[in-house]
Amino acid sequence: MKKVLILGVGNILLKDEGLGVRVVEKIISEHLLPDDDDVEVLDGGTLGLTLLPYMEGREAVFIVDAIDSGAKPGNILRLEGDDIDEVYNSQKLSAHQIGLREVLSLSRFQGYLPRTVRLFGIQPQTVDVGLDLSEPVAARLDELIKMLLEEVKGLLKTARVRHA
Repeated sequence: MKKVLILGVGNILLKDEGLGVRVVEKIISEHLLPDDDDVEVLDGGTLGLTLLPYMEGREAVFIVDAIDSGAKPGNILRLEGDDIDEVYNSQKLSAHQIGLREVLSLSRFQGYLPRTVRLFGIQPQTVDVGLDLSEPVAARLDELIKMLLEEVKGLLKTARVRHA
């Protein structure tokens, strides 16, 4: 089992709602990961509760999803702790978010929620039917990926120093 999971979730048939999946696709095709033995990148799509086993045994999970915070479209968000629960309890862009809320709750209840769970996202402009991200969201994609990968690298570096 790899230490870190980058989990992209969303529905690619609903424009910006597919953000998490599009980020994962771009990371896999364009980026060299810190250490292939330490990081797994997974397209979680709209799988919901079937993602539960993927949390077990991880040191960290970085979730990427469209986040409707009421901000200007294209606004990048990074959340952790109770702020993640608050987002998934208050907004419902898609049915997968209900499932993801349950995955996090059940992982916590069963005692294997990773020590580090962070949510990265972008404020969507539209979740209408369509395959492409809106311009404000697409324009911030590379910036979001850079921020995410820097945090993954930083976490792995800290973990290696701590275990030395």
